[in-house]
Amino acid sequence: MDSGVTSSSGVAGNGVVKLNVGGTSFTTTLTVLTSEPDSMLGAMFSGRHATRGEKLEDGSIVINRPARLFHHVLAWLRDRTLPKQLSEEERQLLLIEANYYCLQGLVWRLKLPHFTKPLRDIRCLRELTESDTETVASIVPFLGSGGQVCLASASSDQTVKVWNTLTGELYHTLAGGTSCITTLVVFTSAEDRPCLASASYDRTIKIWNPYNGELLRTLASHTGYVYSLAVFTDAKKQICLASGSQDKTIKLWDTSTGELLRTFAEHTGPVRYLVAFIGADGCLCLASSGRDNSVNIWDSSTGDLIRTLWGNHPNVSDLVVFTSAAGQLCLASVSHALTITTWNLATSDPPRVFGGFADDVYALSSTFIDVEKQVCIASVSSDATIKMWNVSTGELLNTVYMDKSDSLASWVHCITVFTDLQGIAYLASASYHKIRIWG
Repeated sequence: MDSGVTSSSGVAGNGVVKLNVGGTSFTTTLTVLTSEPDSMLGAMFSGRHATRGEKLEDGSIVINRPARLFHHVLAWLRDRTLPKQLSEEERQLLLIEANYYCLQGLVWRLKLPHFTKPLRDIRCLRELTESDTETVASIVPFLGSGGQVCLASASSDQTVKVWNTLTGELYHTLAGGTSCITTLVVFTSAEDRPCLASASYDRTIKIWNPYNGELLRTLASHTGYVYSLAVFTDAKKQICLASGSQDKTIKLWDTSTGELLRTFAEHTGPVRYLVAFIGADGCLCLASSGRDNSVNIWDSSTGDLIRTLWGNHPNVSDLVVFTSAAGQLCLASVSHALTITTWNLATSDPPRVFGGFADDVYALSSTFIDVEKQVCIASVSSDATIKMWNVSTGELLNTVYMDKSDSLASWVHCITVFTDLQGIAYLASASYHKIRIWG
């Protein structure tokens, strides 16, 4: 056994650690292995308890896992990077290892939609056309009953339409309410069935079976238009729905029973956007924005206001929570200030501001990975563009220009990202009466 390695911990006096993973030797440092304290490796080498696992005569600690991709695990722990050349098979195998080692940041990165072509080569693949007189207000992807990737769209004609993203076929139309539908979310119920929730100017939220159009439940308590929805699972494993309204409140609902669980009433203006996420400390959180120019972070379990983010964000038009390339939990907002603002939710650092749009920015996609393995986000605005950004640096990676010959169809105001059954990423954007699929 090496003289510099203690028999109790397997760690050399200089912090060097020898590992034997699946019969292959690796040498790293204690700093690397404990860089994610909540991971399995972080716990093993934290010093809080004796190191688990057998030790060999040379002092190496045995980890009974495949060695093939372990160097990628160490690279992630060392500098939060992934290799640019990673096949789909390797990505899936690495995801298994990331889950085993409880590396939540790596799991998140590997699960992000991955584009397989450079962003500069993205083109419109097909158009889904709504009525020329209606406005598409929201689009969300989900997996159809036959395994096909579908897209639900909400529009001002008081309906929700369900489309096949591959063929452009319209499957069916749901009678969404008695007024304009503002937003949609998709979730899996506690009974393990697919659900689609829609919010409306008629002050209600409706929950549907998106496969057959059956109306499952109507939630009514708001006294103003319902603008925003977010879904999360609480500590009791209830599937909860949060709704933000013109009445300046956020309401929390049990989707299984329709029971109103809690009302948040700190905003001084209409609540326009919501996003649910798990905080760095494991707390179930909600981020909300309103016409009062604030972004609030809430503990969704207690209703306590955790933090208010103040900045140059008048009339916030969208919120997205993401994990940065460095593994930090962040929030992005867009507003009538013609910029994108990103906040590190783990610190009190000033926000990063980038963009510089020619007109109002309406929406952000969730994050995705490009072929260079950068964490990216897409934005849409009334300047008839889709812009794709490195969300960590603010670098503009590509701009897609709409055909301005149809002025309404070029005014893009919502966007989403989804993957096909092979894991390839696409964007879907919506304008006044056209939905476009990009890839």
